[in-house]
Amino acid sequence: MPFLRTVIAALALAGVATIAKAAPVTIPTDLNPGDRYRLAFVTENVTGALSTNIADYNTFVTNEANSSPELAALDATWAAIASTETITARDNTGTNPLNPLHDDVPIYLLTGIRIADSNSDLWDGNIAAPISVNQLGIAEPLEEAYAWTGTYWDGTAAFELGDPEDFPQLGDPAAAGTTWITSLFKRHLGSPSHMYAISSTLEAPGQVSEPATLSLIGVGLAGLAGLRQRRLVR
Repeated sequence: MPFLRTVIAALALAGVATIAKAAPVTIPTDLNPGDRYRLAFVTENVTGALSTNIADYNTFVTNEANSSPELAALDATWAAIASTETITARDNTGTNPLNPLHDDVPIYLLTGIRIADSNSDLWDGNIAAPISVNQLGIAEPLEEAYAWTGTYWDGTAAFELGDPEDFPQLGDPAAAGTTWITSLFKRHLGSPSHMYAISSTLEAPGQVSEPATLSLIGVGLAGLAGLRQRRLVR
């Protein structure tokens, strides 16, 4: 009996651990096959804002994304939601509402929650939910968990990253109003902070088409016929 109770307790703990372990949602459930969308997250790790080169921040968030097997499997490109002196966040992420070449698709957290319906919705000053979930699908602690942005609420540059003459702009991952991207809090650019990341455009996978299904059935029937013939020969 003591052994049985130990086994039951171990299984219970394993079940709790399984439930508690989060996993990023990469295909939101409200999408239909073929629907296009983007994903966004706040990085688990932190970095400074010393560089004036946006490529450095894009590399940082890409490395963060690829640390998640689920995100790495998407084969997406990732961009920092951040501005430097030479590029704005909305251009770096391909979400400029004024650019007709930028894909205009809904944006989701890694919990499956939609935070914006379109590019203009992303940059209207409010999002539907805070970007507080990291690349592993785990909510970051909200206290003091600021993210470098260098960006004003409409996606344009404001106190941009790498500016040695000012303290770069930070966003608040606990907020869904304008302070998600433009908080009242600033830090020296050498201070470590999180960053926001957004994916390239993704497409919800479709179901196997009818012709493909018929083809698979045909292959299966041919295989069964061949197996029957070999049995008859024996």
